[in-house]
Amino acid sequence: MENKRLINGLIMSIGKDSLFYVPAKIIPALLGFVGLSIYTRAFSPGEYGNYALIAAAVTMFSVFSYIWLNNSNLRFYSVYRSRDRLGRFITTSFFSIIASLALSLAAIFIAARLHLVSDVLADYTAYIMCLLISTSFTQTLITILRSDRKARDISVFLSISALSNLAITLSLIFIFHMGIVSI
Repeated sequence: MENKRLINGLIMSIGKDSLFYVPAKIIPALLGFVGLSIYTRAFSPGEYGNYALIAAAVTMFSVFSYIWLNNSNLRFYSVYRSRDRLGRFITTSFFSIIASLALSLAAIFIAARLHLVSDVLADYTAYIMCLLISTSFTQTLITILRSDRKARDISVFLSISALSNLAITLSLIFIFHMGIVSI
């Protein structure tokens, strides 16, 4: 009887979390689809190709900057929480991401200065660095919230983030005419 209650409790908990994760996935996906249709009309194929190249570079450096840390955070969060050492966990994560980012940013900067990358990437080095920094901290925060099972907070954060990103990007494109760096 006790096992059945435990299993029912787990199923209810997973179901509740899933209800919060659904909007966290659907809303950003829909807004991304809307944004994509606008971006492909607003920019030439060459400009959009530059954006795709920048996005690919950021994705590649993400592996070295924060993805490894997020996997560790998922694995060890509950251990540190059960030992009442979350402060140490957060501090270690924060300093680890700073160190990883510093190494990745240095590699990006050196590669651009030594012309080891295409001219497009070299021209957008500052944007790549800023995007990598913001993505690293955002994804690490989401991972920590996910580890703490804060599905509602993640859903709200991701939905507001997707909506504000689209609004800011469209403003930068159509009001301030900033071009592809707007995305």
